[in-house]
Amino acid sequence: MTTDAATGQTYQELNRLYNIFCTTNLNVRYYGSRAESFESRERRLQIAVAALSAAALVILLATGAEPARWFCAGLAGMATLLASIDPFLGWKEKAREMHFLHRAHGQLCTQIEATMTKIRRSGGITDELTGASKMVHDTFERLQALDEPHPDASLINRLDQQVRSAFPPDYIWTNL
Repeated sequence: MTTDAATGQTYQELNRLYNIFCTTNLNVRYYGSRAESFESRERRLQIAVAALSAAALVILLATGAEPARWFCAGLAGMATLLASIDPFLGWKEKAREMHFLHRAHGQLCTQIEATMTKIRRSGGITDELTGASKMVHDTFERLQALDEPHPDASLINRLDQQVRSAFPPDYIWTNL
């Protein structure tokens, strides 16, 4: 293989890794944000249940009037309804899934950056680095299969701008 061909191959592989790195970094941010969103929903629901239950108890203890008892029963019923639908919403499980994807993409990001750094420092692609690069590509494909089926496009667009600002196209040539 000529030096020009090896340099071209190295350049192409670095660019492929950079593109995967940017996508993976976007996924780290996306799944972290989604996990926080599901946790926040779950927390707000639990606060609503607690507030309704507490309000019913306080009103019941503060007054003995018959209409207040019916009102308290309504508040307690709403609290019970909210508490009973919580497991069916699946927010806790979704948050756990999003945390898993957040961590998995984060680990892949670290692996990609280490591989790009090794390629840049070695000046070319060795057999060891070819194997490391293939492992990155394979891991990325496996993680893509786990992606959310209907992602939040507006969140992705907003986070994509952040990633592009943080990692401009010359990132691998100026920062590694």
